[in-house]
Amino acid sequence: MSRDTLSAKRLPVRLFLISMACLVPPACSSVEDAAGPGDGQTDGPGGPNPTVSAEVVISDGSGTGGLTGADAIDGQIHLTGLTLEISEDGEKWITVTTQPATVKLALGDPAGVAKLPPLEIPVGDYATARITADEAVADISAMVNGQQFLAQIEPPVTPPIQIEKEIEVIVNEDGSRTIRVELETVRTFSLLVEPGSGVTIEIGGDLGNMAAMARTNATVVLGDVSRPAGVALDGEITLSGLTLELSQDGQTWLTLTDQPLDATLSLGAGVAELTLVPVSEIPAGDYQQARLTAGEAVIDLTVTINGHDFFAHIEPPVDGAVVIEKDIEVIVNEDGSITIRIEIEMIRTIDVQVQPGSGAVVVIDGDLGPVSVSATTPAPPSS
Repeated sequence: MSRDTLSAKRLPVRLFLISMACLVPPACSSVEDAAGPGDGQTDGPGGPNPTVSAEVVISDGSGTGGLTGADAIDGQIHLTGLTLEISEDGEKWITVTTQPATVKLALGDPAGVAKLPPLEIPVGDYATARITADEAVADISAMVNGQQFLAQIEPPVTPPIQIEKEIEVIVNEDGSRTIRVELETVRTFSLLVEPGSGVTIEIGGDLGNMAAMARTNATVVLGDVSRPAGVALDGEITLSGLTLELSQDGQTWLTLTDQPLDATLSLGAGVAELTLVPVSEIPAGDYQQARLTAGEAVIDLTVTINGHDFFAHIEPPVDGAVVIEKDIEVIVNEDGSITIRIEIEMIRTIDVQVQPGSGAVVVIDGDLGPVSVSATTPAPPSS
């Protein structure tokens, strides 16, 4: 058989093999076709750019390594409109949030994590996270010399707020990844006391340098400490339409009563008899003085001198409001709150003058000023 004949016989076989090869899809498609359009990424571990399931957890470690200026610090950080990206080189970023999230973190608690929904990400040696938030608010509670100071602080920048942090990537037993991002909202802390103005909390950290006026929890107690020598006193003080103000410098006053109060005190019962203002948040400050203003002040008094009882109904000698300014005592409680103690002394000195044919006169001096009123004896029965 001639060479031409042999060639003719083989030709159909070669054509058949080529036809069979074209029935196998990988041999007839490009890599881009197999991976889908775009950059050649594939879903799952089998492609040229495998993916892995990952979960991002965010926490805050403020103060865990010690913090100068505060005994302890805690609180919460609120991040709204949060998106998170991760990067291997700090230049190319992959978004790992499917939509903006709202995150609330416990300040200084690395174990108190906020978790973002898991998703598939390309496998990579990620080193950095970038957090972007529409709003960030830190609610700070700091203990300084045993006293608690509170503040709500926001970054002094126009949103969005961005934070870049190194991350820790943990490979779990099932092959998935946990990406840990630890913020440090408070890296530095200081408490600035401005006489006459108040107390400012200043912090520096991942949100930048921030400052806000501090508040504190306070209770105000009031009592009368009238104990003039040589006599026995009994009776009541009635203050109607009472308002309370505090001052750090005697010039600027802070009103603590939302509306006028009516208060009844026992003469000489002591300073903590009446809670004038229950525990409330007030601006923190170095308070020195209290000012009590009453629409009306009355003392119903029984005084015993040399075994004789005298009764008197005492009112201020002037018309109009009664104003009493007193130095105060501030006590720091175990829980960090403060108690403000106000001592009034309505009767500092007292004398009973018996005038034959005219009756008796009670003369007092104290926080109402000097007052002289007629007295009756024996004292009328108590009602």
